[in-house]
Amino acid sequence: MDDFYCEERNLGAYFEAEWLEVLRAQGDNTPLACASKPVPDAFVISPFYREVSQFIAACCQQADVAPSHYLEVGPALGRVTYETLRRFPQIRQSWLVEPSQRLLSHCQKLLMTPGCYAFPYIQGLNERGSLVIDTTVIASACQHSEITCINAPFDGKTLTVQADLTVCLNVLDQCQSPLTIMDALKQSTRSGGVLVVSNTYQWQKKHLLDAEDAVDDINQYFETTGWDKLNDTDIGYGFRFNERFSKHFLSHVVGYRKRG
Repeated sequence: MDDFYCEERNLGAYFEAEWLEVLRAQGDNTPLACASKPVPDAFVISPFYREVSQFIAACCQQADVAPSHYLEVGPALGRVTYETLRRFPQIRQSWLVEPSQRLLSHCQKLLMTPGCYAFPYIQGLNERGSLVIDTTVIASACQHSEITCINAPFDGKTLTVQADLTVCLNVLDQCQSPLTIMDALKQSTRSGGVLVVSNTYQWQKKHLLDAEDAVDDINQYFETTGWDKLNDTDIGYGFRFNERFSKHFLSHVVGYRKRG
């Protein structure tokens, strides 16, 4: 059975949005060949990953947290993981929980396997091209942290550990029980630690176990006592479906510190 979440043909969109920017920073300016008129990189790359990583770092600074243990739920291809580990060399242990086996396997190759790696991109509706990304520098930036990858849905039973920094981006509206995930995220964050969550509010209410979980403001998940708000913003997020068609979302990002 194919991956329940990410089909093989959709990998190009994830690579483009998350990693093309890094490939360009490595000095590879090979243009993306397309079946029709070429499009600029600005149409392909999503600034979300860079900007949300800056948001996470700012929240940690505001909360005076220098994390040594990191948890990310739904890392996809690991761009935010990479940016976070690059910013925080004191992170000794990281846990990545990703229910998509296809996404997680490629995430592991990017973050944990030094060498050259074929980078797929969208050449046409049903066509894929490839560029080669050097993962040596990426893996080197992550090697100070022992990374544990878990291919499973996330709930209160997935992990028994707690992290100083917990991150869950654009996952809540893609699952059956957002409240279960939120409760588990809170449980998995240490006292004094930082929790950063984002949501595009693209709720599929027919898939929700409880329609009331589909809040219109994720700050509502933190209305109970025990959490201090650090920051709140909106960041654009998007990805391509074919060479000249993409979807663009506005992702609402919040950061909180757990009282201790």
